[in-house]
This record gives sequence, structure tokens and C-alpha cells, in this order.
Amino acid sequence: MKIIKLVLIILTTMYCSLSFAQSSDAVYYKILRNDPVNINNSFIYAMPLNIDFLIGYINISYGFGAEYNHKDRFILGADFKRSYTEKLNDLFQGEPSTGLYSKTGQAIDVKNFMIYEFSAQYLLGGRIMTHKEKPVMNDGLNTTTYIKIKTKHYVAFALRASYAQQQYNLTNISMHDLRFSYKAYKLDAPNIIFDDLAGSTMYTMQFVSFGLGLLQKQDLKIATDSYGTKDYSTTTTYYFDVLLPISQDLANLEVSDRSGAQPINYEVNVNEHTPMTNYGFRAGMKWQNVIKTKKINGGAKFEIGFLPGPSKLTNNFYLSLGLDLNFSFNTQN
Repeated sequence: MKIIKLVLIILTTMYCSLSFAQSSDAVYYKILRNDPVNINNSFIYAMPLNIDFLIGYINISYGFGAEYNHKDRFILGADFKRSYTEKLNDLFQGEPSTGLYSKTGQAIDVKNFMIYEFSAQYLLGGRIMTHKEKPVMNDGLNTTTYIKIKTKHYVAFALRASYAQQQYNLTNISMHDLRFSYKAYKLDAPNIIFDDLAGSTMYTMQFVSFGLGLLQKQDLKIATDSYGTKDYSTTTTYYFDVLLPISQDLANLEVSDRSGAQPINYEVNVNEHTPMTNYGFRAGMKWQNVIKTKKINGGAKFEIGFLPGPSKLTNNFYLSLGLDLNFSFNTQN
């Protein structure tokens, strides 16, 4: 009987030891930081790839930007992107690049497509929420056991506002009735021709946006016996903005009357400033992975929307996918 009891004690001890070794207790790691608030996750970032899918077109753009976060209360940002615009069927046929359609359906070449945007966010109602235990990394013993930690998340609503300017440097637009020209709307006559002046015609659209966002932030740092220190610091923002156009400008354009035997240039270097009333919207998600130990990290963005402008003449719906390469500057290690 004593031998049986001894065997049971040994087996029970071995089972408990084995269960303890495979559990998620803090025997293999130490939490160094689990506090996502009041951290200035400020960074500059390069946008090596951003793809906008419009109806019939694809814009492939690149650029850079910066973002400053002041104690999770104010977030200021600035973006610059430059695009290469291509008609979808041209990608497979090797035809010349064509960008925007004219009112008459003829193609207009786009040499440059640039976007500037300055944004501001004010966070309110922020609070700390503790999530249930979830696996964050392998503990180093095998490939099936993971460390599980109750992570803290900072969640806040955001009031969003921005100013944006889009510029199209156009070329080869003679004999085209431009879809975005105010004079084309007014005159709407086949004998009125808009000619490009030395390939320097510039179309500019300005708009502002106002919206709401939901920001969720995690800032976890742990130390393990097998892997050293590890950071899990991410920021995810969900947003919805209404886009209100300010104006559209058309510069460096020549207007002529071709109804007679000889064309009559009656207005040269048109600079047309036209208020617009059609609004748009955008909704999306932006994810940033801020790793404080390496300072270099990545991000991604998904967005759908409808650009403001003369929507009766064109379909401005788009879908956008982007990747960022971030260089962060942080106040906490």
C-alpha cells in the first residue's frame, strides 16, 4: 500500500510539473511594459506602394509623410504622394498611358498626378481596456505552446479634419472637351476647342474633410529567457470622412473657336476658378506597427471612397491599398 501511495505521489508530481511547464504562467517571461497611454508615437514614413483602383483606371503612387502624436490627445499628419496613372486595358495592350476621360469620352494623358494632404485629429473619451489572455509569442520550448498575456488597449474616439489638394499635369488634350472644365459646362459646343499650352496645363482640385475615427492602441513589451525582449506596439485607426470640395482650378489652357475656316484664339492661358458643390466620402482602416527597439517598422492602409467633383459626368468611386515603411521616434523604451 505504501508503495502504491508513493507511486501515485510521484505520478501526480510529474503531471503537475508537466502541466505547469506547458501553461501560460509567467515562468518563461517577464512583462516590462503593458501601458499604451501617453506615449508620443511620432514617426516619418515612406509610402513605397499605394494602389488606387478607380472605374477603368489604376493609379500606382509613391510618396512620404509624417505624423506627430502628442500624449494621445492631438495627432497631426502630412502626406505627399505622386502617381503614375494607367488605363486598365492599356496594361495588357501596351498602349500609351491615358489618365482621365473627357466629357466626350476621349482620353486625356496625365503626366503627373500629385496629392498633398494635411490632417489633424483630436482624441476624446479615451480609456484603458484589458483584453482577455491571448497568445503573443512562442515560449521557446516547442512550436505549440505560446505565452498568453492579458494585454491592455487604449481606445479613443477621434474628431478628424484635413485639407487636401490634388494636381493633374495634363498633356495632349487638344480637340478634347474636358470633363472638368467650367467653360466646357457653360459652352458645351463642338466648335470650342481647349488646347494645351506647351504641355503645361494644370488642373487642381481642393477639398476639406471632416469625420470620426476610432483609435485602438497597444503597447506591450516582454522579456523571455529564450528570445530576449519583444515589443508588441500597434495602433489601429478606423475612420469615416465626408469630403467637401472647395474649388477646381484650370490653368495654362488656350481656348479657340474652330467653327470657321481659320481657328480664332479668343482667350489664352485660361485660369478658371470654379466652386464645386458635389461632396464625397471615404472610409477605411490604417494599421501601424511601432517597434521601439528597432525604430523601423511597417504599416498598411485600406480605403474606399467617392471623390468630390463633377459626379454627373464621371464615376469617382475608388478603392485604395497602401503599404508604409515607418521610422519612429518615441519617448518610452
